[in-house]
Amino acid sequence: MKNMTKVYHLNSDKFFNESKTDYVNDTMMRLFCDITMFAKIEAVAEAVKMGLYEKVAHVTVPGKDAAFQLTNHIEDSWTNNEGVSVYKELPRSTSVGDLLITDEGNFVVAGCGFKEVDMFI
Repeated sequence: MKNMTKVYHLNSDKFFNESKTDYVNDTMMRLFCDITMFAKIEAVAEAVKMGLYEKVAHVTVPGKDAAFQLTNHIEDSWTNNEGVSVYKELPRSTSVGDLLITDEGNFVVAGCGFKEVDMFI
């Protein structure tokens, strides 16, 4: 049976456009680094609350590993992959800090593998 995986990317444009002062810039930069370098669950939860993630795709595949692979540019744009419904024009590849919402659970992409998170977006 195939699962439907929802793919959410951290929206770096919105992330930094929300920064209006030096303090906010510093705070947002720390939050961004905690997410994209370390996949810190607390930072991901804060970014979800702040609305800094955007849905980029639904992928019909058997699990998070296959969804991750199908949403990365390898030999061609991942938007051309079979079983992928794209919701954003010219999306980047899925990477550290992005969210995969699956039938197996909710996961943040880590530097190596995935971390399960107890949150919904």
